[in-house]
Amino acid sequence: MKGIPKHWNTKKDVMVSLDHSPDQTKAYLQTFVDGIEKWMTVKKLDEGESGTEDNTHKIKEITDEETGEVTERYQLEWKEDPNCKLYRLGFTKQEALDIINN
Repeated sequence: MKGIPKHWNTKKDVMVSLDHSPDQTKAYLQTFVDGIEKWMTVKKLDEGESGTEDNTHKIKEITDEETGEVTERYQLEWKEDPNCKLYRLGFTKQEALDIINN
């Protein structure tokens, strides 16, 4: 086997790749660790509701293409995505970091 496979579906796939191409596997695994957190929709804001905006919160506005009017507003929060690729492979963040740092 040369390099890493195009798709990882299980923890075992990662471990096999690690045996054959450790540096490339660790770099690829790091991209999954970096992708754990993202902007996630918390709730739809009611008309007139202000929402929160700071380093970990923002408001997303959906506008009507024809009129340009805001039709919907959503509260987003920067947080851990429980459905991220790393977790779907069966790793915890710490397990992945241990592999990357060894």
